[in-house]
Amino acid sequence: MKLTLAPGLVAATTLAARRWGALAGGVIGGFPAVVGPILIAIDVEHGDAFAARSATGALAGLLSLTAFVLVYGWMARRMAWPGTLLAAWAVYALATAALDAIRLRAELALPLVLASFAAGYALMPRAHAAHEAGPPPRWDLALRVVVTAAFVVALTAGAGALGPRLSGLLAAFPVLASVLSVFIHAQDGGGAVADFLRGMLSGLAGFAAFCFVVAVTLPGAGPVAAFAPATVVALAVNGALAARAIRPGCERPA
Repeated sequence: MKLTLAPGLVAATTLAARRWGALAGGVIGGFPAVVGPILIAIDVEHGDAFAARSATGALAGLLSLTAFVLVYGWMARRMAWPGTLLAAWAVYALATAALDAIRLRAELALPLVLASFAAGYALMPRAHAAHEAGPPPRWDLALRVVVTAAFVVALTAGAGALGPRLSGLLAAFPVLASVLSVFIHAQDGGGAVADFLRGMLSGLAGFAAFCFVVAVTLPGAGPVAAFAPATVVALAVNGALAARAIRPGCERPA
């Protein structure tokens, strides 16, 4: 799972963005294909209670991810991708450190996270000029997949030493957002990456729903009864959002 699901989503997101635009690609990229394998691996290695607390931490960690998205979207208008990525990661780290000191129950974290998505979507910059995507290099898709797999393996490997809450917070680390934003920024410019990240903020509703279902059902129901419905809910949410994003007449990248 570590080596297939998240890299597979990166490939699907990349192809969707090329077919329907960066906004639709961002919606698809919000699917929890990174946090899902991480939480399942945590459950197998550390048990249901540990994984349930990690899921709650991952849900709260979406607040940090929203901060990353906002910073990257605005900084990309003025800076090249290396400085933009470092600035966004720094803000993400500060937000995560602050959240680690706060104990939020899943029932409280969910509405806070959804409100942050709505606020982030409204505050993201809009592109004022059309951005034409040039033909990608032949190695582009393969490199995106490899970098994503390396991120996921590294995050999972450190889970046991970090404890359930911090493991969960870091399970929301912007793996897909980082990899895809850098490639889009470098190849198509800051306007395209802002469109992608706005779409991702919408798509992260499925990520939040997945983490919430796992957090509230896993301790008593067991892994199969928790992860299966969580996946179904995430697919339903992201599927509906993706259908709306690619429907003719909906908001498209400028």
